[in-house]
Amino acid sequence: MRYYVKFFHNGKIADGKSVLRDGDEIAFYPPISGC
Repeated sequence: MRYYVKFFHNGKIADGKSVLRDGDEIAFYPPISGC
């Protein structure tokens, strides 16, 4: 399972979206163990 979190400049976190804008959101896959 892959967890991707988008971080907005506003400080909001969008989870479950695979939409990238003009660099406002950065999609990365954090290493999660045990989940």
